[in-house]
Parts: sequence; structure tokens; C-alpha cells
Amino acid sequence: EAFSNEEFVRGVGQTLNPGAVVLDIGAGDCPYEAFFASSRYFSTDWADARDVAGRSKHEFLSSVDRLPVRSEWADAVTAFQVLDHTAEPEDVLKEIKENGH
Repeated sequence: EAFSNEEFVRGVGQTLNPGAVVLDIGAGDCPYEAFFASSRYFSTDWADARDVAGRSKHEFLSSVDRLPVRSEWADAVTAFQVLDHTAEPEDVLKEIKENGH
């Protein structure tokens, strides 16, 4: 039986320790944020998405291959629907590996 994206992400969110730092790369409108409610959720994207009050939804604005956080900063790094939008997916995967632990 196949899982939906939401079921998968909900399951991942439930495996993390409370307070775990999650970095959602290429988060867009942050559709998966609710699945990490017990975590410290941070998002980044190359374009600034804004909420209805006009506040930025993202803590960071950056290219996915040059994340603005130090190595091993996050407990978990997500990148949903990102690699297919990058010219060098291998570089992005290397960057993700360096920033998660």
C-alpha cells in the first residue's frame, strides 16, 4: 500500500524528539510545518513567501546549495519537491548532509 506525502511526513515528524530542530529547505508556503509541531521548525527558500499579515514565512532566504546555517545545525533537514528544480542536485544533497546530523 502506498503512502501519501502527508502520511509520510506526519510519520517522520512523530519520530523526532520534542524540540528537535527541523530545517525545511525550499519550503514555499510551508505546507508541512504542522507535521513538525513538537519540533523547532525553520524554513528557507530562494523567494520570500509571506503570510496574510505580510510577514515572511521563512527564517532564511537562500539558495538550496548554500544554506545560511552552520554544519550540523539541524537535527533533521527536509527538502520536499526541491531536487527536481535544481541544476546540480548532487551539490544540494551534499549541502543537506553537511547541515543535518
